[in-house]
Amino acid sequence: MSTLKQNYKFRKLHLLNERVKLINEQMINENATAVLLIEAMDDEDLQKAGAVIDKLRSLKGKGLAYLDSSIEQAEAELNKYTGGGPIAKAWSKIKSKVGIDNPLVKIMTFANSLEMGFKQFPMILKNSIGQITPDLGEKTLNDIITDETKKTNLTNNMLKALSPKGIFGAFKIIPFIDSKQLVADLMSVKLKDLNTVVKATTSGAQSSDIATDMKDSISGQGSAETKGSAQGQETKSSSHPTGTTPAKSSTTTGGTTPVGQTPFRQDKNTEDLAKTVYKDMYSDFGDVDEKTAMSVLSALANNNKLKA
Repeated sequence: MSTLKQNYKFRKLHLLNERVKLINEQMINENATAVLLIEAMDDEDLQKAGAVIDKLRSLKGKGLAYLDSSIEQAEAELNKYTGGGPIAKAWSKIKSKVGIDNPLVKIMTFANSLEMGFKQFPMILKNSIGQITPDLGEKTLNDIITDETKKTNLTNNMLKALSPKGIFGAFKIIPFIDSKQLVADLMSVKLKDLNTVVKATTSGAQSSDIATDMKDSISGQGSAETKGSAQGQETKSSSHPTGTTPAKSSTTTGGTTPVGQTPFRQDKNTEDLAKTVYKDMYSDFGDVDEKTAMSVLSALANNNKLKA
């Protein structure tokens, strides 16, 4: 008969296993979305993506140093594939990077989070500080709001707004940027400069206009959306029918990684972290064999869900 102590230890391991399952499912969903998104993009989408990237470049030099740095990181990663040239010419090379690490998927997710967040900022600011008059242009939000509770509420609302939506809502981590650091930057910039960046981001080409005919099959939300709203207008053909949600396949062959899932990237750092945590928690695992415990801990470490 199991003792209370043994039951406690097994419950802890069970909770770790459940956490890994959630991480795995999220990874499968994100990778499936990334694959479908890249497959769905045609020449028109590539032109729109190029316009979105040009818009991101135009946001630099407006007084938001952290945003400038994030955009430069995004550019640098994409340039590894394009060499600074048009996306269309490097399309085959870009497509070769499968899943959530695809540079175009990452930069479009980044752009989408900015677009979605900045669209909501005018209303968020109005609710917080009222009508923004010209005389406030030289002031920052930190200058205007001195009450710490109001400031906390404002920053929390700004953080919530900076989240990808639609197709890109499948990606839970925003590439190239830390939202908290961006909001801190936004709080300390002059309102006139903040207004310039908001207007530039929310106008012109939008990431949400990319692969719109695949939006329903990828997100599983709303009715099918197509390029061209005229009834009966022919839409882009695709090997993936609209109106269906990507299957969360768990098929394995010979012990390989489940279809659509990125294999765990075991390296020296994550292995050492897993061993450290296992050593610290050894007494809690008790009769649970080391191989099982290390498997769970390594999976958590590989996904940045584990700290020593």
